[in-house]
Amino acid sequence: TGTETASLQEDNHQTIEQILLTARKKNNGIRALLLIADGDVFGVSANSESAAGPVVRDMEAVYDSEIYQGALRAGGYPFWYDSAAETPHLFFEYPQSSFGITSCATLSYQVTDPDSHTPCGVLICCVSPQYFADALAEYSTQDGGNTFIIGENSMLEGISAGFSAPAFPADQ
Repeated sequence: TGTETASLQEDNHQTIEQILLTARKKNNGIRALLLIADGDVFGVSANSESAAGPVVRDMEAVYDSEIYQGALRAGGYPFWYDSAAETPHLFFEYPQSSFGITSCATLSYQVTDPDSHTPCGVLICCVSPQYFADALAEYSTQDGGNTFIIGENSMLEGISAGFSAPAFPADQ
């Protein structure tokens, strides 16, 4: 019946949001975690203690974004993207926020139905570059190495960036 279907859908929504919240709480490097499926948005952001998460104000812009389209093109493989130019316009931490989530790299992944293997949504994870820096910090104490996280348009983070580069003559 209609009531049972609505109740089942509500239970499914709560289960999905609880799974996302648990995943976000286990990793402080996640700025936002969203699942976009059938026009619905499920998500949690870094500052939420409940499953009330990032606000999407323009679904068409999300569908047209490189974050979403890249996941579709990757066909079930993870798609990493330097999303600093896109996320501030797509995802907002709170409904009243005037500026969106900034300074993150984004992992997006096309989710498929386990039975039919048909696409049913896209999981989007906005990760702070500091998370990568913290994860690689132990390598910074080793001699002779530097680690950089490079995005498409700029360096996102440098770990132990105390290096010297060769001097290039002015005429070259």
